[in-house]
Amino acid sequence: MQGQSPSDEQNRPGERRRRRARRATALLQARSDKSDSTLPTTPGETPPRFIKSRVLPRRIDPRRRRRHSARYIKAHKLKWRAGRGPGNSLKITRKLPPARRRGLFRQVRLGDDALAALPSSLQELSVSGCSLISDAGIKALVEHAPQLHFLDVTRCPELTDASLMTLASLKLTGLVCYANAGLSMYGRLRAFDLRRLDCTGSRGVDGSAIAKIARAAAAKLEILNLSWCVAVDDEAPLALGECCPNLTWLSLHGNRNVTDAGIDALSTGCLKLTSLDVSGCSQVTDYLRREGFARGEVLAL
Repeated sequence: MQGQSPSDEQNRPGERRRRRARRATALLQARSDKSDSTLPTTPGETPPRFIKSRVLPRRIDPRRRRRHSARYIKAHKLKWRAGRGPGNSLKITRKLPPARRRGLFRQVRLGDDALAALPSSLQELSVSGCSLISDAGIKALVEHAPQLHFLDVTRCPELTDASLMTLASLKLTGLVCYANAGLSMYGRLRAFDLRRLDCTGSRGVDGSAIAKIARAAAAKLEILNLSWCVAVDDEAPLALGECCPNLTWLSLHGNRNVTDAGIDALSTGCLKLTSLDVSGCSQVTDYLRREGFARGEVLAL
């Protein structure tokens, strides 16, 4: 191996930083000497001495900064071997610091055992895209984290109505079950504190279940997504218009059983509704889409 030349030694990162520090120190010394000479002094009095900085602040390398989000700590940023199965998914949750909010997005190897290892003080959790989560994991989560009030189980195809019955013991304020066709018994939920509910694609849920939620949540319900809940009929919007005056966002996209009567009930009872999606509702006429509901934004095709 050939020896390094003096120019290479001078171009090292540490040597360049020391040279910059020496030049800055010399510049500060020159400025302080110039200031001392211009200050008026009386005979026999020494001019004041200025405190000079000896070391410049060190520049932080952006690559060494913490890449954790302030709201959610994503587990996929932790380095773990991709070849290990769900049995070792405990290593993900054990490495996470304690927090009241946790986002475990698209952890395809995350199993039910990892949910039981989450902190008991957990209040908000998202396991969106964790396809291995089953009813057993939801049961372990409810037993281990009784303070949980928001849960996102988007695209968890292994979940059934048993999970909804398990979640009935929690005081949920938000539940997102997007694209889970196996869930339908939403009427069993304890919806007295529910503010947000997303059951998109739940083909088994009907208007009576949504009516029970509307009567239980009453004025607290604000956001409701019933897109592609094809079994929902006018019973749902009629109950919403009667019991949910603070509803601000509603989607009935693709529900062909909803008619003009349901939309009319929303227009008279939900005065704070600012967004309504009736795209694909073939029994809702164009007149009510365009003119009969003029209080908010109506999305229609």
